[in-house]
Amino acid sequence: RPFVQLDLDVGSAEFSEPAISPDGKRIVFVSNGRLAIRRLDQAKITPLAGTEGASLPFFSPNGQWVAFFGARKLLKVAIEGGTPVPLCDAPSYGGGAWAADDSIVAALDRDRGLFRVPAAGGKPWLLTDPAEEPSGKLIHLWPHVLPGNKGILFAATSASGQGSLRVLAPNGKLRTLVENCTDGRFLATGYLIYYQQETLFAAPMNLDRLELTGPAVPLVTEVSHQGGRADFDLSTSGTLVYRHGSSGNILPYWLYSSGKVQPAITKPGNYLSPRLSPDETRLALSVIETGKQSIWIYD
Repeated sequence: RPFVQLDLDVGSAEFSEPAISPDGKRIVFVSNGRLAIRRLDQAKITPLAGTEGASLPFFSPNGQWVAFFGARKLLKVAIEGGTPVPLCDAPSYGGGAWAADDSIVAALDRDRGLFRVPAAGGKPWLLTDPAEEPSGKLIHLWPHVLPGNKGILFAATSASGQGSLRVLAPNGKLRTLVENCTDGRFLATGYLIYYQQETLFAAPMNLDRLELTGPAVPLVTEVSHQGGRADFDLSTSGTLVYRHGSSGNILPYWLYSSGKVQPAITKPGNYLSPRLSPDETRLALSVIETGKQSIWIYD
């Protein structure tokens, strides 16, 4: 059915990886190299101290904590601020989700599958093993816990970022839900919201049988993504937050102090993370082509 769609001021163009609290009242996101938080009913944006270099934030079920990755560790910090608390090592992370039983499911090491770790910290234990994949070497990333501990959504992808959306049932069995898809959430009204080709789709899903029961319909288009992970999140209350942007049709621009704007490169592409050299003669760009990411230098 129709829904209300609003633009949200996040205070900076350097914005990515939004996450929304379960009650839909707050968002946390990466801004200028660290985490920032904002209530949706207030304009104030508050940086979270001690989160420099943080990435991939997600909320606790009660909305009072934010977990994130940084400095090769999984950490958490209170939404009111304070010193971040390390939970465990995460040498090559790929997303996480905080379960209702106060454990965290996370991709701590991309070569080793998904782990579960106590939210208070402790030794992680393995949930999935990519070495058991019958189709060859895949990576298990971007987990999300289904309500009632009915299972875990996650992406099984190749090194190029192509893959499928899977679900791990409580009995340990794996099932593929959507092919050519690398990110998804479950909406409590009975729908799987998933990302495919810069579009979010909704398909009815039976949570007990862990299967889709009808065709999908598109919700929103031009949703940005980074390395196969879409920049979106969904609250328990049904509020969707996402970063708008067509990742394959981006132009870097020069912005002069006079206010003049001029394209730095005339060919549209999937450009990320522009960085100027100290002498301002060269521009470094991360470029994604055919699913592979590399660094280019523009003179």
